[in-house]
Amino acid sequence: MDLLSVIDVGCGTRPQGNVNCDLFVEGLHRDVTSDKIDYRKIPNFVICDGSYLPFATGSFKIAKSNHTIEHTETPYLFLQELRRVSKRIEMNVPFGCWYDWLWFRVHGHKWSLMPWWYRNALPVGAKVTIRLMWKRTLIRGKKIPLFVYPYLEIHVET
Repeated sequence: MDLLSVIDVGCGTRPQGNVNCDLFVEGLHRDVTSDKIDYRKIPNFVICDGSYLPFATGSFKIAKSNHTIEHTETPYLFLQELRRVSKRIEMNVPFGCWYDWLWFRVHGHKWSLMPWWYRNALPVGAKVTIRLMWKRTLIRGKKIPLFVYPYLEIHVET
């Protein structure tokens, strides 16, 4: 079986994969930029729930997910599905701390997952790298230099 290179789960309006998927409900689902997802403009787009991916085990080399797991109903299942369909996981996730009170309401976050949660949710022996990163946020397309938020960059080799 030929492995596809990259699946982007929760791609929103900025897809990064050979296959891009999101749970799209027209008129309701929006990404963090508040842009509607026009799936007709996204290459190889699949409408699906990241916790139940319609792909065979080991179909991809890399599963990417940027700021998606905190929006899911079942973050543990979401993470296990990324593991199931790929050899490597690359995720950017918010670092649950001081700014969560704002993002939970504004961006629909359901979870505030700490670094230890990811380590405990993955099997013993999985190579997990977690780095704390900082990013300036965009408000109406303008960078606000004094408002930065922390996020975690997580890489998993399964």
